[in-house]
Amino acid sequence: MCIRDRAYTYWVVQKYIEKPLLYKRRKFDIRVWALITSNNELFYYRQGYLRTSSEEYTLDTKQNYVHLTNNCLQQHGKKYSLHEVGNTISFEIFQNYLNEVYAGLGVDVERHLVGRMKDLMIDSFLSVREFLNPRKRKNSFELLGFDFLIDEDFRVWLIEVNINPYLGIPNKFIEGLLPKMLNDMCELVLDSHFKPVNEIPKWDIKSQFELLYSSKQKVNQRREFGCGLYPLKKMDIAPKQNEPFDANPSKEPIIKIKEEIQAKQKNSIINPRIIATVEKVLKAEPLFKRQRKEILQAIEEREHKRLLERSSVLLKPGILPRGGAKYKRNASVDPKKYLSRKY
Repeated sequence: MCIRDRAYTYWVVQKYIEKPLLYKRRKFDIRVWALITSNNELFYYRQGYLRTSSEEYTLDTKQNYVHLTNNCLQQHGKKYSLHEVGNTISFEIFQNYLNEVYAGLGVDVERHLVGRMKDLMIDSFLSVREFLNPRKRKNSFELLGFDFLIDEDFRVWLIEVNINPYLGIPNKFIEGLLPKMLNDMCELVLDSHFKPVNEIPKWDIKSQFELLYSSKQKVNQRREFGCGLYPLKKMDIAPKQNEPFDANPSKEPIIKIKEEIQAKQKNSIINPRIIATVEKVLKAEPLFKRQRKEILQAIEEREHKRLLERSSVLLKPGILPRGGAKYKRNASVDPKKYLSRKY
């Protein structure tokens, strides 16, 4: 089917993240609540939580209890609540785990992860804002559940947005968190229109809903695009799962990188401009350094194949590239010799 045949066809392209950040060798995702009002305002609830899987993570199996962390699925597993009650932990427990396992990196959930989550929430909201509340109903609202995944480089990925988020109580932590969230939500969307008759219990903390976007109030907390893609910019090599991380890893000198690139330029068939571009990318994204050899090798193989195809056409009898008759007289030469030239 040709896409042009159906102008209103929508496509969803997905890729599985093979190397997620693990919590005690198990996969997890992050659930945070968001509130959208009829005034096209987007609120973020500051206290989210992690949903963990019951089995150790591996790509050798397709078992759902390994790869999916949804509570509606995990609660039917044999190991549900074996590691954490309700397979749920708070941001505070997650921060303590990061401080222990990645002590040298100084990873902070609020500073390095939550900021990117807010950006993605605002982007998602703005992408569908004009389709929300099509009948312009007043005083309406919607509670959403945003699910995020963290990869091994501490990058934040949006998995999905749920219009009917789970509001069950799998453990004591959620039992204390959920009523506070619902109370804060009612204060935002109901109390201004219907004053409570009975006395409402006052919580020790103020409302945890934070306004992210409001065209009416001229609030937009979206950061600059590209900000926070790699939260830990100083990290040259991403930590490998289940291995101790060196707080002060040996950093490869820039001089050595330049020497290797210059050697590549002398003995490679790759155009020097391509190598120079790779060098700029390596400087901009230090996390790509560990893949430098794979990048150059892939480019070299592609360039070799392209030149080989080109030479096989140019050296056919009757084809006159630059040099004309000279090439025509030597048309039987091995095409591979054509590639022996250096840039």
